[in-house]
Amino acid sequence: MKRHTLQLVASLAITLAACTDFKNTTQPQTQAEKANAEVVKQLIKEEQAFSQLSADSGFKKAFLNYLANDGVLLRSGRFPVEGRENYLPFYQAVQDEGLQLTWEPFEGTVAASGDLGFVYGIYELKVKQSGEVLKGSYVTIWKKEDGKWKVALDTGNPGLGPDSTRSK
Repeated sequence: MKRHTLQLVASLAITLAACTDFKNTTQPQTQAEKANAEVVKQLIKEEQAFSQLSADSGFKKAFLNYLANDGVLLRSGRFPVEGRENYLPFYQAVQDEGLQLTWEPFEGTVAASGDLGFVYGIYELKVKQSGEVLKGSYVTIWKKEDGKWKVALDTGNPGLGPDSTRSK
């Protein structure tokens, strides 16, 4: 079942990528494009609220709040964490009180159906005691679950330098 979930999420992401423009146009032409642009703005606001909850209450609580029931977390050097029931045991040993994980979304896209989308950007993990900052890039795939945006899949790539800046 868990393998099926991962395959389903991957298939949805590929379908979304194939069916949707990757760039948000700043001046949509049609009514449908205008509606889609509004949904993208809503999704990015949800991503920002997710990051703020992580900053305020810790990333364990934030992910528990936003992870879909069958959501998948892909972490470097680890097997996929599939589903909410496996999330807490995965992070049980992690003490996030000394860490602050935040992220900044750059762009997002939502399927024409309005119930699946993705956002990507950069994240920062700050070690509070030492002040060390680790940066990387991420992508979050979102889906509607009971009328609310929930994280279907989240993954990140570490390795941006502390002084890395975005080039367009």
